[in-house]
Amino acid sequence: MSADYKIALISDIHSNFVALKSVMKEIEKEGVDDIVVAGDNIGLFVQPNQTVEFLQKLDAKVIQGNSEDYLRGYDDGTKAHWSNFHQMTPMVWTHGKLTDDNREYLLQLPAQLTFEACGTSFRVVHGSLDKVNELIYKHETGKIRKKIACAKEDIVICGHNHQQYHMKLDGTLIVNPGSAGISFMGNGIAPYSLIVRTNGKWKVEERQAVYNTHEVAAAMKKSDISNYAPWESMLIRSITDGKVATIAFIKFAYRYAKKNGWDGKGDLVPNEYWHSAYKNFDWANYKCARAHLG
Repeated sequence: MSADYKIALISDIHSNFVALKSVMKEIEKEGVDDIVVAGDNIGLFVQPNQTVEFLQKLDAKVIQGNSEDYLRGYDDGTKAHWSNFHQMTPMVWTHGKLTDDNREYLLQLPAQLTFEACGTSFRVVHGSLDKVNELIYKHETGKIRKKIACAKEDIVICGHNHQQYHMKLDGTLIVNPGSAGISFMGNGIAPYSLIVRTNGKWKVEERQAVYNTHEVAAAMKKSDISNYAPWESMLIRSITDGKVATIAFIKFAYRYAKKNGWDGKGDLVPNEYWHSAYKNFDWANYKCARAHLG
């Protein structure tokens, strides 16, 4: 049975160009009519220009995420102090590496967008209708109802929490394709979703592509990014082990810094504590709160 219309959804690539290519290889087999990318296109991994240039060739509907919002804050000087904190190394490095054209492309992307297909209205957001960086997990149905399902559109596409899910609340279909770039689903798994219309009805198909994490690690090793060791460990463990190493380490770093003398002033961990935390973190046996991601 052929589909009347098919839309591919991708989100939270985070400059993981290897994962993006694998996802698109699968999507190309589907013969989709449209592609939607729900933000956080760059940040964390080390191939931002390749990622942005690839996206621009897709003729896709693309919005900003909180990573693009961070990029703007650093670019306009609002977050200039980030250059002094290694905790923000990925964004500071990314800003410096992006070509002028690619940076401008990201900064001019809309925070949200709406469109119609087959008489159905869609809204694309990153976090929620109110905030680009609002984390809402699939078990928080009350919050979803208040922050996402209240949209006037029939279908809302979102991202940000790196959690693949879909549900229908109060007549609104909400679809989160998960994070293609850092999914916490296992070794080299990159989720994406399809919204398919057949015989006048829309259905969601959750899919996963598989990519080579060694290729991602090799790109990191070849890059000239300094003070990257904590992030490199967090990211590689997250995409290979399926453990939320990013959240686990960052929480540990804040606790460690305060325990060892940091007064807690400011929103970022001072470099000496950040790197000391890296040396003292139990990378082999750490626990991570992943229940909300299941």
